[in-house]
Amino acid sequence: NMVNMTELNLIDNGIGPEGAIALVEALGKMVNMAVLVLGENAIGPEGAVALAWALGHMVDMTELYLGENGIGPKGAGALAGALVNMVKMTELCLGDNNIGPEGAG
Repeated sequence: NMVNMTELNLIDNGIGPEGAIALVEALGKMVNMAVLVLGENAIGPEGAVALAWALGHMVDMTELYLGENGIGPKGAGALAGALVNMVKMTELCLGDNNIGPEGAG
């Protein structure tokens, strides 16, 4: 049962924005997710915005890896809203995403 899944690693799978959007429905049901690794998938800002919705349901998340996805400031802003509720988060990787000062606010 995927609802009970606690870890998912899909690093470097060429998911892209369309794939990230397609994953959102399944990820939103994985409320017990603690570790999510989606680095190096070029999900872009569109994928990050969609992913932010699912992350809002994953309040037990402790580790999130989204490095090298080109999420930019728009994607970072969307993720920031979801991260507020993740009080158990101990590790967050957003490196190499061209977030810049606009996305850091």
